[in-house]
Amino acid sequence: MTRFTTITLVVGLAGPLVLGWWSGTRWYRAEQTVRNRTSQYEQTAADVGEMLALQARIPRVSLQERPAQDVIAHVNDVLGAIGLPASRLKRLTAESDVQLPRGPGQEGPEYRRQSVRLILQAMTVSDIGFFLVEWRTEHPVWTPARIELALPAGRRTRSGRYDVTIILSAAYVAGGERS
Repeated sequence: MTRFTTITLVVGLAGPLVLGWWSGTRWYRAEQTVRNRTSQYEQTAADVGEMLALQARIPRVSLQERPAQDVIAHVNDVLGAIGLPASRLKRLTAESDVQLPRGPGQEGPEYRRQSVRLILQAMTVSDIGFFLVEWRTEHPVWTPARIELALPAGRRTRSGRYDVTIILSAAYVAGGERS
């Protein structure tokens, strides 16, 4: 076999092999991308389904009725249910009762949002978690809108306990009875 024939044969075989290898790696990367995108799509679809299920479970305040004003009793009930003394409730104050904005051209009833500020003292992180879980279960109309943790006044070291400020809010249709 001549040298030219050998080189031609090697190049003739190597070219398709290199092209095949290159195409294979591109195909493998494309397949990985498709798998990743499919997985992301499935996760997003599952998340959307979970959000829709949670939204369906959100209780609605009945029409023409402002939320009940016995929030202190609700807080004490929840504290008792999780085994904490009622003395953890430091303060509860009315925050606001405002009209919610309407979209352009929207007709219908006027919606309002009532908010209260709740301050619990000397709470551990797990106490806060237990409180929020129990609160969501027992009083879902009042939803936490904001949670702030602060070290108790006068403490310079971390004791694992915090003063917790929770803004609770409830939406309702205005124009009804006030309890």
